[in-house]
Parts: sequence; structure tokens; C-alpha cells
Amino acid sequence: MARRIARALGRARDIDVSLELLTDLERRVPAAAPGAALCRGHLLRHRTAARRELVRKVDSLPLDRLPTLVAVKIPRLDHVLTARARERAAAVVEAVHHSSGVYFPKRAHALRVSIKKLRYLLEFSAARDEGALKLLRKSQQILGDSQDRQVLYKTVEDLAEVTSNGELDPLLAQIEAESIHLYDRFLERRGEMLAVCTQLATEQASVRPRAITGTLVMLGAVAAGSAWQGLRLRGNTRR
Repeated sequence: MARRIARALGRARDIDVSLELLTDLERRVPAAAPGAALCRGHLLRHRTAARRELVRKVDSLPLDRLPTLVAVKIPRLDHVLTARARERAAAVVEAVHHSSGVYFPKRAHALRVSIKKLRYLLEFSAARDEGALKLLRKSQQILGDSQDRQVLYKTVEDLAEVTSNGELDPLLAQIEAESIHLYDRFLERRGEMLAVCTQLATEQASVRPRAITGTLVMLGAVAAGSAWQGLRLRGNTRR
């Protein structure tokens, strides 16, 4: 259910983040301001529809089952978690090599997803390595910021196809430059990431999960509940 909630939040969240990025770009890069204003109007026209669709999807989820799911104690499966941690660490190593030293948006996004999966698993380890987790969190954040700009880039690019005056070109150039700069920041951590994940991939020590009582489900429920109630309070819940 947590996965379904996250998917429901996706589109509405992307639009809100894109609008925040546009405001920041408009402030920092005067040449991109006209294009940012044009793109903002486009996104605002689509935001209400995205929020309404979000509420419809959340309304359709069996939220009444959440108390039961949260009350279920997740069994201790140390050997399974150990094997899964090794698999995910190996997947990160492979994704780091595949992403290369040149910025490819899809490869960088796949790498971010791999890092996220490993990090979420290690977060619940009783003997977790805080240094490794800090590296994973920061790398995930940097690649996530780059991905947010790629989502905005695609929106602006699509809009540019129906406008022929070049007004959006400075905005596109700035977004692309910032995406590449963020990836360069990740590359500064690339060697350390490879070393940490290579060690995790071959580690034989047992990964013991903390006592979890529906923690993952609760995290998803809290995130969805906050966003959902926020939309209702804004008065965007008409169908």
C-alpha cells in the first residue's frame, strides 16, 4: 500500500517541486525569467487537475486497513536481510559503473533508485554504519535534485515545441547546466560510494533489523496523510 500511496503522490509532487525551482531560477537568473513565467502559467493550469487526481487515487485506497497493517510485527529475517543488503549494494556498484563519468539523465536516475533501495534497507540495521548511511543519503539527495531538474527540463522542452520565439532557450540552458553541475558533485563522491558498496556487497556480517512494527507502512501513511489533508485544506478536492 505504501508504494501505491507514493505513486499517487508523484505527479502532484513533481509539479509543486517544478514551481519551486522556477521561482528560484527566476530570482537567480534574470535571463531565464521570461521563460520561467511562461512555464509557471503552464504548470499552474495543470496543478489543480493533478491534485484532484491525487485525491481520487488516495480516496480509492483501502486506508481503513492501515491500523491492522501497522499493528503487524514484521518477523526477524536476519539471513534474508543480509543477502538482500549484499544484492542491493552490488546493484549500486553496477549502477555507478553504468552511469559513467558523463551525465546521462536516465542512468543517473536509475543510480539514485538503487542507492535509495539500499539506504532504506540499511536504515533499519541495528549495527548500521552511520558513515555509509550519510554518504548514501547525500548522494541520493544530489541525484534527486538533478532528477527534479530533469522533470522540469522535460516540461519546458515540451512547451518549447509549441513556441517558436526562443523565449524558453535560456531557461532550458540553465536547467541543463545545473543538472550537469549536480552530477559533477556526485562524481566527487563516486570513489567513496564504490568502496563502501563494494565492501557491503561482500560483507558476511549479519544485518539485524531493528524491532519494527509496521514502520515502513507508517512512513508511507504519514506522508500520504499530510499531503492529502493539505490538498483538502487548500480547497482543491472537487471532483
